[in-house]
Amino acid sequence: MVEPTQEELKLLKLFKKKVDDLELTSGQSTNHDLLRWIRARNNNLEKAEEMLRKSIAWRRENDIDNILTWTAPADITSRCHVKMEGSDEDNSPILTSFLGRVDMKRIYQLGLRGEYLKFSSQLFERILEKCRNRTTRDGHPVTQFILIVDMEGFSSSTLMSKGAINMSLDYLKIFEANYPETLKKFVLVNANNVTMMMYNLAKHLMSAETMRKFQILGTEPSKWKPVLLEIVPADQLCPRFGGTKKCESSCCCPDVGNKDLYQSVTIGAGKQFVQQIEAQEIGNKIKWAFSTSAYDIQFSVLYNDDIVVPQKKIEASGGMEEGTLECEHTGVYTLLFNNSHSRFRSKQLSYQVQLLNCASDWVNLCWYEGRDQETKKNGSICQTLTPALTDVTSIGHNHPEDITVWSIAAKFEVNPWGRNEISHGFT
Repeated sequence: MVEPTQEELKLLKLFKKKVDDLELTSGQSTNHDLLRWIRARNNNLEKAEEMLRKSIAWRRENDIDNILTWTAPADITSRCHVKMEGSDEDNSPILTSFLGRVDMKRIYQLGLRGEYLKFSSQLFERILEKCRNRTTRDGHPVTQFILIVDMEGFSSSTLMSKGAINMSLDYLKIFEANYPETLKKFVLVNANNVTMMMYNLAKHLMSAETMRKFQILGTEPSKWKPVLLEIVPADQLCPRFGGTKKCESSCCCPDVGNKDLYQSVTIGAGKQFVQQIEAQEIGNKIKWAFSTSAYDIQFSVLYNDDIVVPQKKIEASGGMEEGTLECEHTGVYTLLFNNSHSRFRSKQLSYQVQLLNCASDWVNLCWYEGRDQETKKNGSICQTLTPALTDVTSIGHNHPEDITVWSIAAKFEVNPWGRNEISHGFT
């Protein structure tokens, strides 16, 4: 954080008088802490005061001063991979998030929205705690951190859930409203097209100053690793990000692939397991991926009573069996996992089923869980907008994601232009 100018020092004196009644803690009342609010509101003291008072109220309502003693439930910690290791050359700590591996939709379905937002706030408090008592090479207090977000594995599953989208946006709103000017650099790596859709929805909630700290890098490590090394020394980055630092955290490099997106089921000896999926339009595509932990399984796909994918014996080779079917009819298709040939052995199946909606000229990915009746009822939930809307998008011309972000925004009543009201709680 840049040291205050003479003008800002004058504003600080006035600002301290305005908020003298707030009983701020030692970690909230230093010049650097108060300056954050002034800068966040472009030196407008009235707006800075309003922002600070709202944040203090939020902290009291959610007991943020004691949040470091809170233990997040296992359903959150097992799904949210983060680490706090390393520093840049100015001693700013680094927070790394493997956000692409987080199944937001599943967290929301489990009713853990409040716990997820509380966990996120705890992360902010933890990283700022690391900033305290640190100084830069020039002897100034460290007040900001670097955020590296790895989006590998991020899928359309989140974008297909209104609850998951809103939960993700609430996470951003909490940060913007309560932790201004704490972010030194935000680097997004492995950003695919789906990531850019989410970014297009989220960027309108961020201040211009936050946006200036963003650096979005694609899916080729050979291109983004050198960029990271310009920001963080090699001995402060783990090998996954191009560095040489030995990882202290076991969650530094979680397994490739988002296992939370897969369902698991045990198919008893002599039994069958069925997944049904409804094609809304001719040309929809059904995509599947599955594996068994041991022993073989028979697999086929039916439309009504007609066989459209003949039964095939799938060996338990340790790899994923994948396939795609283009639907020639609307209606219900049945994926049949058959263990009736086995008289004594049960089979442990891990599976994933997707519905690809190929409406018009653009392709939108819709995730589908056959057992989820609400999803089944709304199996094809993306609407495609016409290419005439490309002039209002910001990524570029003739990109499917430009169109899709507006269709998702319309479907889930998210306003891509304006800011929503700040959420002040975890419930």
